[in-house]
Amino acid sequence: MTIFAPFPENMIGRVPVLCPLCKRQRECDDLTNDQKQFLIDATGYHDILNEYQHLQTLDSLLRRFPGTRNRLVTSKLSQRLNGHDDEVAVTHCIESTEGFRDFLRFSHFEHFGRLSFVHGLVQRYQDQIAALLVSCESCPNQYAILPAEYYMSIG
Repeated sequence: MTIFAPFPENMIGRVPVLCPLCKRQRECDDLTNDQKQFLIDATGYHDILNEYQHLQTLDSLLRRFPGTRNRLVTSKLSQRLNGHDDEVAVTHCIESTEGFRDFLRFSHFEHFGRLSFVHGLVQRYQDQIAALLVSCESCPNQYAILPAEYYMSIG
């Protein structure tokens, strides 16, 4: 089994950075090792934060409609819940929330365990990311990340 582990030492030369908010991209050639490590951590944090938002949407959906029979939702539960179901409202939430349908379709997990785990990761890295060692030039208080292709190339 191969383990993906990006390292600051692999970030040679001009490093592309991206603002996840405004999508502005720039290149940096004077980053310290701490800044490079920050970008690696911020990229991972950003990915896990996106997952956390989807998990929170699912959690909200399950609180409103615990008896749902929607296959995309029930496949994420280890046991069936009882309660109100509204097939139309559940389907509308899944279809109208950007990226949520694909998240449910292409990921496999037990919801309550994964929500707890991801919540812990978000809490663990929040203060570190708030240090903003590399930020967007256009968006005040927004951390920068590495573009996906570059991130995958340094691991």
